[in-house]
Amino acid sequence: MLRYIWLIGLAICLSGCTWVKLTEAGEAVSVAEADAISECTRVGIVTARTGERIITERKLDKVNEELHTLARNEAANLNADTIVPLSHETDGAQTFTAYRCH
Repeated sequence: MLRYIWLIGLAICLSGCTWVKLTEAGEAVSVAEADAISECTRVGIVTARTGERIITERKLDKVNEELHTLARNEAANLNADTIVPLSHETDGAQTFTAYRCH
């Protein structure tokens, strides 16, 4: 019984954790709204995916934070400096358009 209580406690703690780290290159990429990129050049599409469940459902804000971090890291590989959400988060995935604005 004690083992199950410990596992439930662990699951609750893990559901709030963020596992994805922003790279140095990803730090140079910002997240913007579509109305802020009129002077930018589109350089590609980035799709980010993360685990929506780790034993239990994860908090939506943590999932969104990881998706933005993953997208910023990937956009840096395209030499982009800005991303704009192209879709909403669905099943732990989200698509972004990557732009070069500066």
